[in-house]
Amino acid sequence: MAGEIKTLAELYLENVALAATDPALPGAGQSQVYVKEVAPGIFRLVGLDENGGSILNFDQVAFDAVDDAGAQQFTSGIGVYDDFVWPAQVENTGEFTFTPGQAEIAITANTVLYVSFSITLDELAGNNRSDWGCRFMRDAGGGFVEVVGWRGFVYSRNSGNGIGTITKARVLRVSAGDIVKVQVARNEAPNTYQSVSGGSSISMAALGGPKGDKGEQGDPGVGSAIIVKDEGGVVAGGPHTALNFTGNLVEASDEGGGQAKVDVSFGFPFYNEDEGESTRTATSYTQKLRLTFTAQAADYMLDWSYEYRSDEGEKPTNVRVQLDDSETLWDVGEESEKGKNDYSGRSGFCRRALTAGGHNLDLDFASGKSGKTVRIRRVRLRAWKAST
Repeated sequence: MAGEIKTLAELYLENVALAATDPALPGAGQSQVYVKEVAPGIFRLVGLDENGGSILNFDQVAFDAVDDAGAQQFTSGIGVYDDFVWPAQVENTGEFTFTPGQAEIAITANTVLYVSFSITLDELAGNNRSDWGCRFMRDAGGGFVEVVGWRGFVYSRNSGNGIGTITKARVLRVSAGDIVKVQVARNEAPNTYQSVSGGSSISMAALGGPKGDKGEQGDPGVGSAIIVKDEGGVVAGGPHTALNFTGNLVEASDEGGGQAKVDVSFGFPFYNEDEGESTRTATSYTQKLRLTFTAQAADYMLDWSYEYRSDEGEKPTNVRVQLDDSETLWDVGEESEKGKNDYSGRSGFCRRALTAGGHNLDLDFASGKSGKTVRIRRVRLRAWKAST
């Protein structure tokens, strides 16, 4: 109903907007204030702009406790430290676990704290010159250890002139699960010291507020200035705002997620070979070896080599190389020296502009005269992307 005052729990569960048109907030007319549960049973007001980004926090990460009762007496042996108890909690934004009447304060967040404490004691009995001190302790998981640099001391003349205060303040980085406390000890004569009501307190606050909600993604930028170097020397005309990759060995593509991929192939070849010997007596060509590969739309170098011979000499061994079973790149007849069975070797190459997709490079052979045996071996085929 109109004018109904909702509880914090109702606001949290229903995510009811408060002051939705409050002109005091950025983005007047669209800003919202809602209740956020930062810890079980702990609620915090958080302001959001129209894009869901955090614009303000109405609470800081903080803790405060006091000795409002006083009358804590310290009578242990000389130099023996006793825990200082905090009877009353004044502030706790939810990042601290503490029970009033205890000394230990547990921290439930990873943060950097500004820690300040004051201890006020009165020399209750004794007329001897004496002094007392305090120290700050932390348990980070391995037991309580004194934090260096937090000790303080007070000189007391006698029970009539014995009230003194120690105040210490420092910055402390903590992790979730750390426990801290303050301890007090008499350091000389066995006089009795007692806390003064309202004279002691401890405060802790995070340096900087809690992390806000993630804001809206901003517009794409145009890139930063880049100093480009070539073999250590700065390229003239810089700094530059873009890199332009050129040459058919370089491919740049969008990988998604704001990333680009630059692939430099360096012309790594496709390759196939057949070292075994094959024979042929027919004059029609038969395939000895095929290289199948997938090319990009670019120029490629095509290479081949082989060894051959004829059993009777002076009878040619015919060899051809074809691209995609359509273009003949090499077609020769080779005669062996009569009376010798030695192999001879041949090789060749060419350059061709290939379309993107699959291609075949074949080496075929045949006998130069029907019924006469020719032999071929150690056939090698290679295709590789040309650099220029």
